[in-house]
Amino acid sequence: MGAPLDYATPHAGRDKLGEYREVKFRYTAPGTPHVSSIRVYTARPVGIFSTTWENEPPNTGVFSVITQSPVLQHLSFLGMFAQEGFLHAAPDGPTAWFDGSGKTWVFSAADNFMTSDSSRNASDAIVGGISTKIATLPAGFTHSCGLQARCQCGYDHQSGALRDWR
Repeated sequence: MGAPLDYATPHAGRDKLGEYREVKFRYTAPGTPHVSSIRVYTARPVGIFSTTWENEPPNTGVFSVITQSPVLQHLSFLGMFAQEGFLHAAPDGPTAWFDGSGKTWVFSAADNFMTSDSSRNASDAIVGGISTKIATLPAGFTHSCGLQARCQCGYDHQSGALRDWR
């Protein structure tokens, strides 16, 4: 986030995917107030990262950032007919990272599929957001990204790292 939190509130609840724990927090960066949350399901290896822009900000294209991840093979899908690819993480579809033993995790938009963008930045972090072809976002706009794992690993929200990959 790169900004101090105005508040952080833990919450537990239940939705169609099951019981979850969530932390909701507010911060301002750069000059734009955001209300964001990280939701982790208790019986599923799924996490949802969401943010709502409170005013009409310029689109920076980034919300969810995974700064560290295991070095793995990946499969992503690109374009109108979802052409698969193993060389580069495609910006407009889900990407699955996997190893030879079948341990896999998937990063994808969880909504706004036609305008979402996920890729690696110059620091090789995995980022998810809205396509930078969209100059501004409307006030109250919300975007979510999902992370699902098929392994014994976790996400450290403090450092943005996948941890305990085994």
